[in-house]
Amino acid sequence: MNWHEVDDGGLDYDEIVREYDELVDAARVKVVTVDTTSLRILDLTDLESTRTRIKGPARWLRDGERKEFGGREYLLIREPDNEADASAVAVFSTKGRKVGHLSASRAASLSPILDAVDAGAFRVTGTGTTPNSTQLWVDVPKMDPLRRRLRG
Repeated sequence: MNWHEVDDGGLDYDEIVREYDELVDAARVKVVTVDTTSLRILDLTDLESTRTRIKGPARWLRDGERKEFGGREYLLIREPDNEADASAVAVFSTKGRKVGHLSASRAASLSPILDAVDAGAFRVTGTGTTPNSTQLWVDVPKMDPLRRRLRG
């Protein structure tokens, strides 16, 4: 019998590859959630901000989940116990699913300010996926408006 005579059982090669990719994708994703109903959330959505990429979404979301958990609003939550960076600021969807982090440099400047406030999370704006991109973006408040808000 030759290889081209083997019965494939009706399997479609493209379907097998797609299912394999989904399994590999799911295996590398770490699901982290937070109960948003138990958090004291400070709304910063009205502050002047700078749009920045959310770092590392592939670690926290499968590609197909980016549309579901990416959105127009996010929660910034400090992670002082983060092993990689004690200044880490995680980005969560408003549904409570971790979608990534702020860059290390942005987190380093922002974390002391956030730490000084009695809040478990900070609501900010952003954007989710588009038809042409799976990249997620978050609008991080500019430092001066943020300082003024938190002082007052």
